[in-house]
Amino acid sequence: MTPSPDQPAPRGSLFRASPFAKLLIIGLIVLACLAVGLAGLFLARSTPFLAALLPPTQTVPPPTPPCVQPKLQLGPSTFPVEVEPRPAAGALPAAAGKPGVALWLDGTSAPYVFALDPTTATLALTASLAAGDPVNILWGDCSRDEFQVSGFSAGLPADISRLDQSGVAVLVLAGQASQGFVIRAGRPQPPTATPGGTEEPTPLPVDISFQHTTRSADGKTLSVGITVTNRGGTPLTLAPGDIALVDDNGQDVAPASVAPALPLTIGAGASQALEITFPNRTGASVVLRLKSFTVELYPTSP
Repeated sequence: MTPSPDQPAPRGSLFRASPFAKLLIIGLIVLACLAVGLAGLFLARSTPFLAALLPPTQTVPPPTPPCVQPKLQLGPSTFPVEVEPRPAAGALPAAAGKPGVALWLDGTSAPYVFALDPTTATLALTASLAAGDPVNILWGDCSRDEFQVSGFSAGLPADISRLDQSGVAVLVLAGQASQGFVIRAGRPQPPTATPGGTEEPTPLPVDISFQHTTRSADGKTLSVGITVTNRGGTPLTLAPGDIALVDDNGQDVAPASVAPALPLTIGAGASQALEITFPNRTGASVVLRLKSFTVELYPTSP
């Protein structure tokens, strides 16, 4: 039976009657897949270019912990450092009851002044240290100041504000049965030749112990008694010009006499006592030089 024009078409007849529509839909789907594929290919090839246009991601390294604990190195010995208020009017600091701790007098820098309580170890530093040995300060922020031993001063100054205005001064305080002393250090220096003497590399391989530094009763002479120990592996020769006092202008003052007389040779590992007489010098202290080794001494009156 053929439907009349006024009757509706049966359900589904549109799809059966439109094969072109099916082809169109399939074509659109294929085109969409091709478009997605091309877009993916474009993105894959252009990723390096896009990455170059974008700002790089900053990589933050993990924080490094601070050094925190400052230290003072004296040759083979190391002491933790604590800050101590600086005494007024240049007075000496008192023993703090902290053996094995170096007390930095707050604010001192020319020189850096440290104080050590008298202990068996600190009182033995005159024997364990020699000129040229390292004196290093490791600060709490990991910075480092490097010096080397330039000499020792027997006794302690009455006014620490009159110490040499450079380097490091380590005050080993006096105990009940011991006399204090000062370890002085300066910036490393190249080897030098002493006037009239022999050239000696730094450090000088000697230990020097001090018996006395005494002015004569008539005030005309100054006598210094020392014992020199040769720590080196070869003989040490002391010639005229190797021993002197150094005045305020840096000039040598030759001794009036040395007993035993110079030149003399000290064998490896041997010790030699010397009695040295100089013209008297005014002032509270004098600087003795033995080759490249210098030490500040505080004379006493008879």
